[in-house]
Amino acid sequence: MVRDLGFRTAAYVFSDPGTARTLGDVLHMLDAPGLQVGAYRVGADRVATATPLPADPRAELHRVYGGLGWTVPHLLDHCPEPANLYYDRVAQVQMSGWSRGRVVLVGDACQAPSLLTGQGAGMALSGAAALADRLHSDDVATALARYEDDLKPVVDRLQADGRAVAEECVPA
Repeated sequence: MVRDLGFRTAAYVFSDPGTARTLGDVLHMLDAPGLQVGAYRVGADRVATATPLPADPRAELHRVYGGLGWTVPHLLDHCPEPANLYYDRVAQVQMSGWSRGRVVLVGDACQAPSLLTGQGAGMALSGAAALADRLHSDDVATALARYEDDLKPVVDRLQADGRAVAEECVPA
């Protein structure tokens, strides 16, 4: 099952030395009712921005966020065409089981806590390492069962954390 956490996100990177200097080495966030925009420097002259979205990518960014002020209109001026814009719903994958026969899922295919927890890549690597360890020491059926038994409580907790962050992430 894919659990939609209720909002969309967009992210893109652009080159602008002046904005990069202004941002410095700090993540800057702007919150407004139902909206949130973040921007940070990436290297000497690049800027990354991430914005939860209520709907359609580029035009919706301009419509919804264009009047926020701060540096948001400038960030939007650099918004690329949809083909170069990361846009996705914030969601979690929740599975009743992670394997069937000799086929097993790892990472976001079965353990997605959502981007809100900052744990996706770490969970994927930990899950893959745990699966490898189990396969090294147990027969396949036992290894797959133990892999899920060991990690499911951790994934359940991280997914609950992700849902809690989703409820608080974008102010209402």
